[in-house]
Amino acid sequence: MIAVAGKYSALPQAVKPAAAPSDAARANAAADQADTARQAASPHIFIPKWRNLVGYQDWVWKEFREGGYLAKTFEFEKNTARHRIRAAARMRDGWRQNNKAEHRLLATVPAREYFRARAVDKDFWSCNRNLKNYKRDNPDVPIFV
Repeated sequence: MIAVAGKYSALPQAVKPAAAPSDAARANAAADQADTARQAASPHIFIPKWRNLVGYQDWVWKEFREGGYLAKTFEFEKNTARHRIRAAARMRDGWRQNNKAEHRLLATVPAREYFRARAVDKDFWSCNRNLKNYKRDNPDVPIFV
């Protein structure tokens, strides 16, 4: 016999039996237990605070000062640019313009240097003044302006 007591009676109050958990609730509980077990078994990883990390500009200057990977890459590019320019100049050695042709060849520049200058200024190669300045800075470049 189950006795149901009132709010103010001395008898303990009967508790309604809880409804059986659904399949989805059981699956979520099992997943939570699995996650808890996995987290307990995983190693602790230290993640530094953002304020202690070096900013991009500081990293770049540090790389150049200490001679890291970035400095070596930059130095390699500087040293190989002259070889690329001279290879382009050798292709045009002894070459002359055809005065009867409709088009004029203004310069022979390696692709890497062409696209780098174009990335800085879209109209860099269309201005004769820029070509003359480029020729002044790089005397090996075959520029015919």
